[in-house]
Amino acid sequence: MRLGIMQAYFFPYFGYFQLIHSVDHFCLYEHVSFRKRSWLTRNRIVDKGSRSIVNIHIPVQKQSSFKLIKEVSISESKDWAKSLLNLLFFNYKKAQHFEEIYSFVETALGQDFDKLHDLNSYVIQQICMLLDISTVITTAHDSTIETELMEKQDLHASDTKSERIYRLCNLFGADQYVNPTGGMDLYNYEDFQKQNITLNFIQPAKLEYHHYGTDSTAQLSIVDALMHMGTDGLQAELDNYKLIGKDVHL
Repeated sequence: MRLGIMQAYFFPYFGYFQLIHSVDHFCLYEHVSFRKRSWLTRNRIVDKGSRSIVNIHIPVQKQSSFKLIKEVSISESKDWAKSLLNLLFFNYKKAQHFEEIYSFVETALGQDFDKLHDLNSYVIQQICMLLDISTVITTAHDSTIETELMEKQDLHASDTKSERIYRLCNLFGADQYVNPTGGMDLYNYEDFQKQNITLNFIQPAKLEYHHYGTDSTAQLSIVDALMHMGTDGLQAELDNYKLIGKDVHL
């Protein structure tokens, strides 16, 4: 059984959903430290007028790296959601799939969530339903508290990350772990083999689509791709990736 583990990002890029699609069970994990200015609270779209990349973001209360992700609350003001919707309306009102996707985002942002992890997890699950991704997704991990109580004094940071993965794989009965290629230098294949776990990395193909007269290949928020390609277009691209292992170097 293949397992994927990631933090719940804010409207993540399409490759994130290919990772979910590539595994049998996906954990949106919240028992780790919140990182300011990370993909947890922001993503990117293209400004229609200037063709430049601009950020979209979700404001949170009292940002601190000493908090766990599960403890981070969204700003009490709802003005951010209205501003974001206005930004999307201005930049995508002439996109081919605007009506369907704008309505979807409007509904998602209208949900009454207090915690950042809960809203991001909800959005990710809704996009998976939109793309007909059937992977089992776990969003709350109270059963894994013992994983976070591991003795750390004799472990380096990288060892702690690996130990967490081993324990979660054992918890969910996984014998394969799939991670984005950005983690290739973080983990040791032989150590995973000792745990009877196969370590692989997902390498998505470049997602190319017509974007207001230009071809876009940047890793933008999935909102951008959905506006221009629609759900059918992205569903057709879900399997356009490779799983690579120890002997492949990028």
